[in-house]
Amino acid sequence: MAPADSGGWPLLGARIASIALVAVLAVARRATLRPTPGSVPVTLWAGVLDMAANVLYLLAAQRGMLSLVAVLVSLYPASTLLLARYVLGERLSALQIAGVGFALGAVALIAAS
Repeated sequence: MAPADSGGWPLLGARIASIALVAVLAVARRATLRPTPGSVPVTLWAGVLDMAANVLYLLAAQRGMLSLVAVLVSLYPASTLLLARYVLGERLSALQIAGVGFALGAVALIAAS
């Protein structure tokens, strides 16, 4: 719902709010925010990819066809299925494969219209 001329300020505000909330919860629970050994590279990659996704979504929502962007963003469960398949070696059921196929077909039809 950010105006098109707001630039990246909505993302900065969201990050400041989320960091403040995590800090308050950590202090309230007396928990440490120190990463476990070996988890720093994965944590950094997750942060970089998360911010890239947020920046790209904001740019698309401000400058692109919001109807197409919303549909593409709603496909994130398909990426979870693909990651489970190729990273964890899980097998996809016929219903899951059909769902991904139908979703991709729907995106193609929306983009063509």
